This record gives sequence, structure tokens and C-alpha cells, in this order.
Amino acid sequence: MDAADSIPSGFSETLRPDLVRHVAVGRRDAATLVRAAVREAFEESGALLAAGRPGRAGPPAAPLEPADPLENVWQAYRRLELTPAFAAIALVGRAITPTSSPRRYNTHFFLADATPFPGTIIGNGELEDLAWWPLGKIQNLGLVDVTEFMLAEALALWRAGLKRPAGARPPLLTYVGDAVRVRR
Repeated sequence: MDAADSIPSGFSETLRPDLVRHVAVGRRDAATLVRAAVREAFEESGALLAAGRPGRAGPPAAPLEPADPLENVWQAYRRLELTPAFAAIALVGRAITPTSSPRRYNTHFFLADATPFPGTIIGNGELEDLAWWPLGKIQNLGLVDVTEFMLAEALALWRAGLKRPAGARPPLLTYVGDAVRVRR
């Protein structure tokens, strides 16, 4: 998260009630985490998850030109006359890197349907091999354990229509030594 993620976007930020209920990290609220996820998706891939254009039904019919790489995410939505689809974002789970890791992360993983994505994915150089992948090929990508686990969770959640069974919680993946632990 960046400091600016704690500042409201200026758009309606209605979030899924289940996401709000399951996200609690210190003083950070769910909206701050979702703003960070929307910003990161834009910065690293050019993705703008659009609920539609004000006064018009649905997302634009044709792909839009990628935004200026120096433009911030909220400026890009305004320039393209798009509305962020905050309510379409679901929490997949959370993972915390091992204590032995030189870089520690406490990461939330989110999911949204890419159908309303109105643009072309473009990288900023931070991600390698940025592309859309068919589900049948992700097992052969050599992904790290946490990524593989969260992708499987995301797929199961997507297949369930972004709904968890009553009382189910998003998973928390942690490590005890080198052993993976999952708490639900």
C-alpha cells in the first residue's frame, strides 16, 4: 500500500459486505486495501476494472487506449469516463511470508471478473511474462506455492459465483518454518 491509498478515490466506493467483514488489518480499512489493489493492477498491467461510464449502461464496447504511464489510476478512470467496479471485487485470501524471508509481506489477494476490462494489458516492467493464460496451462508455469494456492482458491471462488458457503472464511496462508499452514 502507498500512503495515497488511504485517501478516497472520489468515486463511489461501495464494497462487497463479505469483503468488508473479512478484512481487518490494524488501522487499515477494507476500502484502503481495495484502492491499493485497484492502483497496483493499473500500475502493473494497465488494467482498469470498469463498472461502466456515467450515464451509460455497462463498460465501453471497444478497447480503450492504454493510459499514460505517469497518470494515476483515478485520473485514468476520469479521463476515460469510467467508473471503478469496487463492488465487483472479492477477497480470495491472505498470505504472510515466512519469518525467515528477508522481505516480509502480509498480502491480500482479490478477484474480479475481467469481462468489463476495457483495455489492453501493458506492463510497467515489474511483472514478467504478462499475459492472459488459459486455465489448463497455469499448472505448468512453475509458480511459487502461495501463488499456486491463491489461484486455485480464486478459481474455486469464481466457479461458486464469488460466494462462499455460509460461515466460510477466506483462507490465511502462513508458514511455520518451511511448512505451509492454512487457516480458514
